[in-house]
Amino acid sequence: MPWSGALAVDDGALCYLGSLAYACGHHHVATQLIRAWSGSFELTDAQGRQCVGTAAIIPSGCHHSIRIVEPCSGFLLFVDPRTVVGKQLSTMADGTDDVRRWFAAGEVLQNWTQAEFPFPAELLAKLKGSLSAATELGHDNLHRSLHAAVELISQRLPEPVTLGEIATGVALSPSRLSRLFRDQLGQSFPAYVRWTRLRLAIDALRVGASLTDAAHAAGFTDSAHANRVCHEMFGLSPTQASGQLVWA
Repeated sequence: MPWSGALAVDDGALCYLGSLAYACGHHHVATQLIRAWSGSFELTDAQGRQCVGTAAIIPSGCHHSIRIVEPCSGFLLFVDPRTVVGKQLSTMADGTDDVRRWFAAGEVLQNWTQAEFPFPAELLAKLKGSLSAATELGHDNLHRSLHAAVELISQRLPEPVTLGEIATGVALSPSRLSRLFRDQLGQSFPAYVRWTRLRLAIDALRVGASLTDAAHAAGFTDSAHANRVCHEMFGLSPTQASGQLVWA
């Protein structure tokens, strides 16, 4: 069964609702929630440990693959780790790369039912309202220079972005800024830039751009570059990720 369903985006979050399918080994900047309404799936972590279940929370940066054990539908939620909710979710899963902890953390999703969420936008609203003490996907208490760096990256894209120029822009040394990305976001600077580019490409697809035009709009050097990053972040090619999706 291919990935086939509906997508919705909000500031700091992306939601997919539909059929769940195979995704080869990958890791992404986002913290991920995955819930099967029916059937079950298997997750494999970087150490080769495997668990089967119906709900899991995967912290930012954790390598994993998805295999469908029984045909199922459900949802995926990707949450930026710099948000309040993203931080909370990663903490719930102990920020660990152990698949057993991912399923234990996913128990909180078991009372989310298909009848409640016919559309992905409703899942985004649920995410905001139930998992965060805040009323919106606001920023957590990041180091102010890291927050400024993230904003500067968004302003500079789709043009080329380097650690040196961003560090200069926020008055830090490159080594200090690099450590902040790893310590507070759990990602390297280049990985975060690739993730931000991918989000730009998704925005372009949402308004009707072709895959090639979306890649250029996000500042990827070519379609092959966008393809590599999509595989890295989602375990899917752009065609697989978008071929049978609609925007809600």
